[in-house]
Amino acid sequence: MNYAQNYFELSTDKPAIEEVLYEQAYLKNSNYLSLAIDLGEAQGNFILDTGSTDSFIDSTYVQDLKLENLDLKVGAAELPLQLQVQDLSVLKPIQAVGIIGADFLSTYEI
Repeated sequence: MNYAQNYFELSTDKPAIEEVLYEQAYLKNSNYLSLAIDLGEAQGNFILDTGSTDSFIDSTYVQDLKLENLDLKVGAAELPLQLQVQDLSVLKPIQAVGIIGADFLSTYEI
């Protein structure tokens, strides 16, 4: 899926990718596609949400872990992404602390 180019391809062939920044099996804690993302010393599960224009992190999670730096790291890749802090307690049942939205998806090919 190339969100930035509004392009979706489904095939049995694996596409040629110039550079893989990160590769991980998705987490099976829900029916959502989620990734484990590093936030400094902490790690949390973030849902990839194509319907969200922005990316968010749960305010309680930020408060409890006293996170000051919200720089994201997926694998070895530093991700320049501005997370908005918001009450996302609704995500607790599926063990997620944030949402990765279109601001991320428009930058990377997934």
